[in-house]
Amino acid sequence: MIRLQPTLGRKLGLAFAAVIAIFAIAMLLVLLLNAKVQTTWEQTLRWQHADEGAALQIRGTQQQMGAQALYVATGDQRYKDEWEAGVALS
Repeated sequence: MIRLQPTLGRKLGLAFAAVIAIFAIAMLLVLLLNAKVQTTWEQTLRWQHADEGAALQIRGTQQQMGAQALYVATGDQRYKDEWEAGVALS
């Protein structure tokens, strides 16, 4: 029985194919993980918008409370206007 020895060219070709396969697998993993990260980032942005809206509502309510107290104490029209601006802000 005659055994054929792999030539240097075949060895290099197989090694090159193995390297290409490793790079292809790595690229596939990068694309899959990137898609997951993108989805997570979009969810984070949605929460950030919700947080900004809640902070805006809190500022408006605080403005209303301060202006209302000053309007009751003084009866000055500017405090009523400030209260209404707080209502619009909320």
